[in-house]
Amino acid sequence: NGFATFIWDNGGRVGGDIRGQYLLWHSTGDYVTAVTKRIVEVLFKASYSDDPNYTLESIYAMAPFQKPEDDQIIDIPDPHLKEYIVEKYDRDNDGEIQKKECWRVFEIEVNTQIIRTMKGIENFQNLEVLVCRGREEWVPDEFGPGLLTELDVTHNPHLKRLEFNNNHITSIDLSQNTELESVCARSNALISLDISHNPVLTDLDMSINHIGSLEFSNTPRLKSIYARGNELTDKAARVT
Repeated sequence: NGFATFIWDNGGRVGGDIRGQYLLWHSTGDYVTAVTKRIVEVLFKASYSDDPNYTLESIYAMAPFQKPEDDQIIDIPDPHLKEYIVEKYDRDNDGEIQKKECWRVFEIEVNTQIIRTMKGIENFQNLEVLVCRGREEWVPDEFGPGLLTELDVTHNPHLKRLEFNNNHITSIDLSQNTELESVCARSNALISLDISHNPVLTDLDMSINHIGSLEFSNTPRLKSIYARGNELTDKAARVT
């Protein structure tokens, strides 16, 4: 129809907050926060590259724009998780979630007392907030009522806030989540927690687990930590 796919917002105030410099989807007005940098880099290189192999096809292959496979329906095995995501993010009202719809999902917040698996969230690569916690009604020294036993966030590199408290999770890999600022892992079955790849982490709650040691050498911004109910000794936490 002659309109650009994206609109540039140079940082006006919205609801009292400075949104910064972002791209917006022309059709919806939604902010495309996590992919903004990648889109700009592709467009910039397309304008200035002298590489004769840098063809229109190669630009298309690298660009985070819609491709035929983006119409593919993603698999969300747990029916309760799927119901939540479809109700909130199914823009074409077909009862399914396509890969192209995943681009615009920045937050997922669910209670896990009826959700047994979070499989499927690996498709939401622009996710910034993930909350999948059980109810707070737990008995001291016992696991919370959430049903999760595992959680894979290695395909969600833009996560800033992660909460999975009150579940039965024994381990979690945070090595790909370098933008994490806040983690709540309270009341699980963790025996260790590696935060060496989370340099901008400011808040950590790992209370009521089985963690025996913790390394803080690569978390210079850490301001608060809650660690009661673990197996830490006086020398178990090292700060360098």
